Amino acid sequence: MQPIVSPIELGHTESEIPPLLKKIPFIGKLLWSVTGPTKWRLYFLSIKKQVEERGPVLPEVWPSPEQYEIAKKVEDILAESCWEERLSFHPSDPYSIIGGFEAENLQTFGGLSDDEAIMSIEYFFKIQFPEDHKDFFEKNPTFADVVSFIEENTKTE
Repeated sequence: MQPIVSPIELGHTESEIPPLLKKIPFIGKLLWSVTGPTKWRLYFLSIKKQVEERGPVLPEVWPSPEQYEIAKKVEDILAESCWEERLSFHPSDPYSIIGGFEAENLQTFGGLSDDEAIMSIEYFFKIQFPEDHKDFFEKNPTFADVVSFIEENTKTE
């Protein structure tokens, strides 16, 4: 199963102006900038399409039932904090993409969804990522790395 690829890398955060609006100089471009999809929306739709095309992530891909359960809860948190709906992620998916870190600058009004997700994960699992959690996440962990960190740190508490 292939990991999710960055929508930015794929060029999926830009939308083409419809032909009808192209015919109206300046006004058409202005209308599209107001009514067309935002970069954040296009980013989300690209991720959603990739997830749907590869199909469900089965429990067997996780090393243990405990990790699978942690992953499902993290997906719920990401649905609330980052995405419009619950998406199923694979252990090899880069967390920078699924956690919203990569896309935070695409949000029209600035993005706090990635920080909100981290705080929600910490609160729910009663754990704490390293003091400046950005250091942990700048190392480009996979979804499995994040789930493993959560599992290891909930066992020691």
